[in-house]
Amino acid sequence: MIQRLTLAAAFAAAFFMPREKSLLRPAQTVLSNQFFGDSPLNKDFGAYFQKAKSIDSSVNTRGIAMQAWAASYRAAHEAKLQQQISRRQFFIKNF
Repeated sequence: MIQRLTLAAAFAAAFFMPREKSLLRPAQTVLSNQFFGDSPLNKDFGAYFQKAKSIDSSVNTRGIAMQAWAASYRAAHEAKLQQQISRRQFFIKNF
């Protein structure tokens, strides 16, 4: 059975992030920086392809370079989301 978030649950998840999740932000940032050396969020396809070719000469969708990039990109988005949530929590506490 698929569970759907209600508006109240989504609000709670967005503004009252558990402490454990906020502690993971530095680890997510480190993981996100592993592919390029910095955040992959501001990179274009050319930068990805050049780096991917240096990892694996046969760049394909199931290759090791693509898996490394996907993990890095996913972690970067998670770290960015956690940072935004942390800012919102700070704003709500100090409002």
